[in-house]
Amino acid sequence: MKLKKLLSAAIAVSMIAMTAGISQAESPEGENFSGRGGNSQTRKLKNRRKRKFDVLNLTEEQKSKIKEIKQNYRDQIADIFTSEQKAALESAKQQGRNRRQVMKNLNLSSDQKQKIKKLIKSRREKIAAILTPEQKQKLQEFRQQRRTRRSEKVSDQ
Repeated sequence: MKLKKLLSAAIAVSMIAMTAGISQAESPEGENFSGRGGNSQTRKLKNRRKRKFDVLNLTEEQKSKIKEIKQNYRDQIADIFTSEQKAALESAKQQGRNRRQVMKNLNLSSDQKQKIKKLIKSRREKIAAILTPEQKQKLQEFRQQRRTRRSEKVSDQ
């Protein structure tokens, strides 16, 4: 049951990142996010990602490489979905609907879930390879804080 929840969460996170168009909202330097529309969930995600990258103090070269990794990742993820699933994701994005719920309703096949899981792992490994040991430590701390906040929210509900 935990594995199923973890997989669902990982897929949802990857889809949020993909459909939010994070990299498209970055400045040419890949540093600041624009104030373009989107629902509050999208804005929160952009702010959280901005804080994470501010804490890491990435160099311009690192920012450029990470942006490239993310773009390749989004392209690969998009190839996994059927045209109907892509349309549902796009519709949800435009309507500002909860992407996590939309992901649950996409009825992904086990093959799609496995491919997405592998891509997520690969993307994390590629980004980690770019970071210095200090940055990796900061990223790990940031993720741990996020997990703690998330578990607190779940226990409050």
